[in-house]
Amino acid sequence: DYEEYVSSHPPGAEPGPLRQLLEFPSDDLELLLQERECATIEPPACPNAEFCLWQDDSKRHSVSLDDTPRGSWASSIFDLKNSTPDALLPSVLERTAAEDMDRRNTENRQQCRHTDLLGLYPAPDEDEAVERCAIPEVPNEHSGQRIMVKCLSLKFEIEIEPIFGSLALYDVREKKKISEDFHFDLNSDQMKSLLRPHSPHVAISTLARSAIFSITYPSPDIFLVIKLEKVLQQGDIGECCEPYMVMKESDSTKHKEKLEKLRTQAEQMCTRLGRFRMPFAWTAIHLIFSFLTERKGTWNERKKKGFERMSVGEDMCNFTNFRPATLTVTNFFKQEGDRLSDEDLYKFLADMRRPSSVLRRLRPLKIDISPAPEAPHYCLSPELLHVKPYPDPRVRPTKEVLEFPARYVYTPHTTYRNMLYVYPQSVNFNSRQGSVRNIAVKVQFMAGEDPSQAMPVIFGKSSCAEFYKEAYTQVIYHNKSPEFYEEVKMKIPANLTDNHHLLFTFYHISCQPKQNTPLETPVGYTWIPLMQHGRLRTGSFSLPVSVEKPPPSYSVLTPDFLNSLIYVLTHSLSHFILFMHTYHYYFKVICLHCACVCLCSLCIFCKNALCVQLLHEELALQWVVSSSTVREASLQQAWFFFQLMVKSMSHHLFLSSRLDMPRRQRFPDRFVDDIAALVCAISADIASRYHKVKEQLNNSLAFFLNDLLSLMDRGFVFNLVRSYYKQVHAQKHTSTHFKMLPVCLIISSAFSSHVLDQGVVSMFELSVPFRQQHFLSGLLLAELSLILEPDGEGVFFLHKKTISALHSLLCSHDADPRYTDPQVRSHIAQLYLPLIPIVMETLAQLHDFTDNSTISQSVAMAIAGSPLPHSKANPFTLPSVAGRQCSTLSAECSRMLLVCFLWVLKNADAGLLERWVSDLSVPQINRLLDLLHLCLSCFEYKKALQRINSLTFKKSQDMKARLEEAILGTIGARQEMVRRCRGTTERSPYGGQENVRWRKNVTHWRQNADRVDKCVFFPLLLRSIFSLLFPEMLFEEDTELCADLCLRLLRHCSSSVSSVRSHASASLYLLMRQNFEIGNNFARVKMQVTMSLSSLVGTSTKFNEEHLRRSLKTILTYAEDDLELRDSPFPEQVQDLVFNLHMILTDTVKMKEHQQDPEMLIDLMYRIAKGYQNSPDLRLTWLQNMAGKHSERGNHAEAAHCLVHSAALVAEYLNMLEDCRYLPIGCVSFQSISSNVLEESAVSDDILSPEEEGICSGKYFSESGLVGLLEHAAASFNMAAMYEAINEVYKILCPIHEANRDFKKLASVHGKLQDAFNKRMFGTYFRVGFYGCRFGDLDEQEFVYKEPSITKLAEISHRLEEFYAERFGDDMVVIIKDSNPVDKNKLDPNKAYLQITYVEPFFDTYELKERITYFDKNYNLRTFMYCTPFTLDGRAHGDLHEQYKRKTFLTTSHAFPYIKTRINVIHKEEIILMPMEVAIEDMQKKTQELAFATHQDPADPKMLQMVLQGCVGTTVNQGPLEVAQVFLSEIPEDPKLFRHHNKLRLCFKDFTKRCEDALRKNKSLIGPDQKEYHRELERNYTKLREALFPLINRKIPQLYRPLPLPTTPTQRNSLSRSSFRRVDC
Repeated sequence: DYEEYVSSHPPGAEPGPLRQLLEFPSDDLELLLQERECATIEPPACPNAEFCLWQDDSKRHSVSLDDTPRGSWASSIFDLKNSTPDALLPSVLERTAAEDMDRRNTENRQQCRHTDLLGLYPAPDEDEAVERCAIPEVPNEHSGQRIMVKCLSLKFEIEIEPIFGSLALYDVREKKKISEDFHFDLNSDQMKSLLRPHSPHVAISTLARSAIFSITYPSPDIFLVIKLEKVLQQGDIGECCEPYMVMKESDSTKHKEKLEKLRTQAEQMCTRLGRFRMPFAWTAIHLIFSFLTERKGTWNERKKKGFERMSVGEDMCNFTNFRPATLTVTNFFKQEGDRLSDEDLYKFLADMRRPSSVLRRLRPLKIDISPAPEAPHYCLSPELLHVKPYPDPRVRPTKEVLEFPARYVYTPHTTYRNMLYVYPQSVNFNSRQGSVRNIAVKVQFMAGEDPSQAMPVIFGKSSCAEFYKEAYTQVIYHNKSPEFYEEVKMKIPANLTDNHHLLFTFYHISCQPKQNTPLETPVGYTWIPLMQHGRLRTGSFSLPVSVEKPPPSYSVLTPDFLNSLIYVLTHSLSHFILFMHTYHYYFKVICLHCACVCLCSLCIFCKNALCVQLLHEELALQWVVSSSTVREASLQQAWFFFQLMVKSMSHHLFLSSRLDMPRRQRFPDRFVDDIAALVCAISADIASRYHKVKEQLNNSLAFFLNDLLSLMDRGFVFNLVRSYYKQVHAQKHTSTHFKMLPVCLIISSAFSSHVLDQGVVSMFELSVPFRQQHFLSGLLLAELSLILEPDGEGVFFLHKKTISALHSLLCSHDADPRYTDPQVRSHIAQLYLPLIPIVMETLAQLHDFTDNSTISQSVAMAIAGSPLPHSKANPFTLPSVAGRQCSTLSAECSRMLLVCFLWVLKNADAGLLERWVSDLSVPQINRLLDLLHLCLSCFEYKKALQRINSLTFKKSQDMKARLEEAILGTIGARQEMVRRCRGTTERSPYGGQENVRWRKNVTHWRQNADRVDKCVFFPLLLRSIFSLLFPEMLFEEDTELCADLCLRLLRHCSSSVSSVRSHASASLYLLMRQNFEIGNNFARVKMQVTMSLSSLVGTSTKFNEEHLRRSLKTILTYAEDDLELRDSPFPEQVQDLVFNLHMILTDTVKMKEHQQDPEMLIDLMYRIAKGYQNSPDLRLTWLQNMAGKHSERGNHAEAAHCLVHSAALVAEYLNMLEDCRYLPIGCVSFQSISSNVLEESAVSDDILSPEEEGICSGKYFSESGLVGLLEHAAASFNMAAMYEAINEVYKILCPIHEANRDFKKLASVHGKLQDAFNKRMFGTYFRVGFYGCRFGDLDEQEFVYKEPSITKLAEISHRLEEFYAERFGDDMVVIIKDSNPVDKNKLDPNKAYLQITYVEPFFDTYELKERITYFDKNYNLRTFMYCTPFTLDGRAHGDLHEQYKRKTFLTTSHAFPYIKTRINVIHKEEIILMPMEVAIEDMQKKTQELAFATHQDPADPKMLQMVLQGCVGTTVNQGPLEVAQVFLSEIPEDPKLFRHHNKLRLCFKDFTKRCEDALRKNKSLIGPDQKEYHRELERNYTKLREALFPLINRKIPQLYRPLPLPTTPTQRNSLSRSSFRRVDC
């Protein structure tokens, strides 16, 4: 007996890993008590005990081999110098002998070996798993996507009576109401006071104005429907709505008497009919369009735009992350008394553009819609319980609105909720005589038949009590067959009896007071008994209405009169907590949903029997004795019943404290017998059923037996397994279906068994003693051996399942943290030792992984360093591996079986294996070696995996022959080069251009260049290569080995494995060092590493930026620690290369983060192109990419300059190749186009040479490529209207066309020049300053932006503000409105600030002499200026005598236009003008405008008259005159202002003369109809001249005295020598 053997043979091993192995794990089963969380302060009134038990299976599941944390691919930018490198490899920089290196490699191979061998092999495919037994989540209450709706205000043009509102969600597609009603009251206190007699006590829970709606199934067809009601009054709905449609409060004088009359009537109606309501108006909000359209404007405008602009699909319906919106609803639709049903509402919602009459006179209803917070304060549940947190019960609450999901939600409920919703729909009294017109229905929940037994369970609406005993429907005036939309919400008791019923009483309401006429006249009665056959009645009912009162004992009967009909629709929300102890609820519900309906008899029986039996015992018994359809249905859903039994058993053991008892005493014998009978019966079913059902049932039984090992007597469970095996083995075609069972079984026999004293050979045999000792593993291996027999019938399709079972089992051992100790692993491997001879016997059936092409023995001996065996053969040769043309196992099955075989070999005791191998015969040893060779062929790393054609195979054979020549020494690299130069090399079969020994595209190991090779770096491997082979071969000739090696090393530098990175970094540094030692520089490696980084970042999706940074830091550390080369330029060159790579890497990664920021994207592309200065091909590529980006955005000038830079780069390297007189001599030839182009000067040719392979190899590095770039640049300049630049481009093109005699293109060039020089407008410039840490590198940076022509300041401000608001948030971006200097200390550090200023190009006086044309003044711009007016007291503008002006001059790093649209400011200078200087500038500006308008050719009379009117017109006459009176009325006291005073006086003289010239010009242009206007201008001018005459003729005598020479150097400001100046660099 298993349990008896375990108890009588305690483990004898010392405490440690081995003893833990022998003991059964104590944490195999752990039961945790999970307290149910209560979301509300008051616990729900549930009549049952509430607790929950969960079985923690986490420690019994295998640890996934892929559960390792993954870092972010794009980490943040950090300082490379301060970063931490990977561990440096010891003695990398030392010179080591080959013998010492071999010895060290032998030692290192024994270290750092992988403990989990199967971790290197692909994990088992999850899609092919038998079944996932996931750990269930702790149940929590279901909640959909939540939105919060706040009702802010509701105002009509006239306020005469209270208006009440309600909100609810409707799904038009499903035609279903998906939430309960939320009632709100936005009336003023005055209006509420009219109803105070009817609601003396108002509960605070009914004052809510905000609600939280839950939406489980978001849809574009969800509407928020708003309905309004008013107090019942005499008249139909149209008559009652008329005052609101025609009257306004502003017309009170016109309708004063009528308004007073209406208020008086309303007050009377509220006093008399305050309990009754009538429909008034309604509207609806389409939720999805309210979130997706603009946030401004009314809801109706937004709705119109939304319907016109878009159609929304299911994927866009997300109500969790939209921006909060305040909606203004202006149109309400009048209710129609005969169209109040939900069907009519769905028709209206489906077509919102064809409503009924609209209430035009409506002040908007404002509501706020936003995503609901996770834990809102002051919230009430649908049962009016206080939801945590609720700090103050006196605060106006927010209500959670109960959802009615459009489709069923399969989630257990954890909150007690027992509510009933009643919806009266219609009633028909047309056949009744008498006054039965104003019909109201009173709904009551009765506990008995006495009227006093009406229960206060009906929820109140708004501004009333919490609960009522009755509820009334709305009244339709003078309608005998009304329709209703009322929702009556009830909180019903848990213990309903047969006497509980709903009572409906129908009343005729007298709207007009009459004598002897009561307010309410009963006209009918009906009822619904709530309980029927012990269940709550729900659904749609058609009930007869009785004229008389119900008879006695009516509550237990159903109404049987058919006078008229009432349709009542009820929703039952009786949700009970599904705990283990409430078996009858839990079992019944789950059976109906998860099993099938035919199990009801079994479920009901268990419910009645639960009072005396435990669930698992009764379930096992009933399952054994069941038959017919019940048994068939239970087998279909066996997984559920097995799980239920296991949960119940563990629950019972926990509650009864039996977990510590011996396993035999845990359960009664009768239950154990039932389990045995059940397993026996199900085993028979498995053997007799068809395949699909058999697999499902088999899996369920396997998991069940696996769980029983944790709960019951394990010997008993082993007997169940044996019984199962015998039954299925007896069937002819089902003997191997047990293969899926061991997937889930834990081999527990090894944990409590001692290794018997037996021979070594018997431990490797699948003998009877072995199977008795190791029952489960022996059973598995026996079945595996049976399956793998070559003559087995019908077992081919079971190979994969059987081997996968073994592989999954070994994976679970490998990943189990308890088995990491090698000693423990060796004991576990003893369970599988017979697998080794089984696989050896199966060798002939395994797939053949060996390669037909073998290495010759002489080459192999040369590689090994031994003398060539020309005279003596190898004395020991192994028999060749026999071919396996008749293999029956697929490659996948063979590979999986071999990895299991290697796992046993690796973990088995080495001494045990040695003794076993020593007893093997020679044929068996040969078979074992063949098997190992097959394993080597199967798992060795192969770079070329696809099948190659015959030509490729021929290339590979040719390369192989040449490699053998090189290794054997018959020919070397230099001899080959000399031979090739002399022309003695035989012609290559691949063409004349392929006479190269090493070519990437013909070497066998490059057949799949795109595969990511996952090689393992051995210590100092590459150092060995550099020392022993031919290092010159990597760096000389036209091979591409260096490029391939750099790419692979760089790829491994980004590996997530630190050891791989360490070896890759060391190898890359040694490669640089070797290249430097050969040629005193490592230009080739530098170029190839740069190009490799570009390829890696641009094409690979798996590289990790952070890991690559660490590798760069490691290389930098090697360079700093290399004492041998410290005094050479090598360390500095390494540092420059590493920093350049770091910059390229940073900017390339950041590009992916700034795809939506065009300026930042171009900046990053610019920096990357600059980083490729040493790689002209890559720089040219990035320049062309920038040109493409500019063209997409319409920046044709910048695109043209990118192409000019590209052409200059090409010209620079073409000039290095050959000296052609007609070609440009380099980038200097392009200087007339742009001064910026000089940065394309080529790197010195001693570092990079165009003749070198891989340099300047693109199609553009040719004469035709240069011509193409220049023509493309000219076309871009033409689109930018910069025709003068086209002329300069054609000056370079024409000599090339002339030299090539291409007269056709010359004619085209001259034709294009003739068509140029049209009227055009150039760009507009703005200064943009960035302030705040949120901008990162841009903080406190200033740029000059070039925008399209006629761009307004508001446009660029709006664009930048909107872009950064989307990036940082609406409230995080602030636009600084002025242009004053920014004090960062006064700014909020958490916000981002932008300062945007319009700037103009500025030219010194000497520049204006050369910049004559409009093009000259808009090309090659580097200096800009903007003015800021201010006063000394801080205001921007003041009186003339206190108005100062600050002129700011900005200098950019490059001239506009450039290859970027924004250029950083490198120099800043300020000049402050005093008030008189400001006046001088203003008068000079006016004078210039007059002169321009006067001498304009052709003359523009309108322009001239407009300027004249602004100078001498009466409306602005105070302008120039006031300036003169302020500054020229008195001679200044300060002598420093004398010259300013005199200059202003001269300005006015010039101004008056220009005015006179303008008047004379205007007189010659006007017609007869404008003579009077001209005379008026002359009169105004005469008045102005007379007023200015005494002021401008006053001279200052002191100005004519000789002044001393200035002692300070003159400054640029020609207006003032005393101007204040500040310069910022």
